[in-house]
Amino acid sequence: MAPRPLIKRLTYRDVSGSSRSAHAAHWAGFQWQAGPVVCSCLGPWGEVQCWASTEEEGRRVLLHALTFGGWNLDAIGVEWLFAVAGGGRNGRTATMQTKATPLGVEVTMRSGPSGFPLIS
Repeated sequence: MAPRPLIKRLTYRDVSGSSRSAHAAHWAGFQWQAGPVVCSCLGPWGEVQCWASTEEEGRRVLLHALTFGGWNLDAIGVEWLFAVAGGGRNGRTATMQTKATPLGVEVTMRSGPSGFPLIS
């Protein structure tokens, strides 16, 4: 039996006012290496987290999201947290990329903290 595909969801707060199509264009073609390192960045947006192969890779992914989301991390006090997951189903490695659909890159967005997102 072939292993199930690895699927990750990355969510972040956008204060830039960019459109869904701008976010889709920003993420089109972006890839990262998933792995056992849990990378978190805490700040005024709350906590953004991803699983990556290394601390540097996780930091790269989170900076890609937060910078485009309108956050100036140089001007804001942020806290970086890193942990390594134990074995088992956690920490699987794979090359991650934004899901491509016949309509383009799949990016969702919503106007507030609750409700259904709009898909682009």
